[in-house]
Amino acid sequence: MSIKMSVNGKAMEYFTIKVNHGFGVEDLAYLVMGWENKFSKIKAIKSYSKILTIAKKQLMDKGLIWLEFPEDSLNYDFEDGVSDIHKKVMAHIRDLEPTKYIGKTTAEIKQIQSEVA
Repeated sequence: MSIKMSVNGKAMEYFTIKVNHGFGVEDLAYLVMGWENKFSKIKAIKSYSKILTIAKKQLMDKGLIWLEFPEDSLNYDFEDGVSDIHKKVMAHIRDLEPTKYIGKTTAEIKQIQSEVA
């Protein structure tokens, strides 16, 4: 923790949160669905960094514990069914992800890299 000067000119206490694990496409999709409850709006996002920004906002808003049972909170937000929308959002994230490495093992990444080269 450290005290630093904020943008508005006040000294504030800041602390760093370190996460010991990453997020797969499944978790990212749930985080985005928690923040934005219309698939048409999610589909309109054409930037992977924007998707990650939304996921970060939801994570900061609801916390990591929210990912343990996201379906319970989302059942009321999506009329087409959470599992169907979740699959569509995961596909959209995979389409936007620039490296196509999310969820891949080291061997699979090396295979992708050798195919490109």
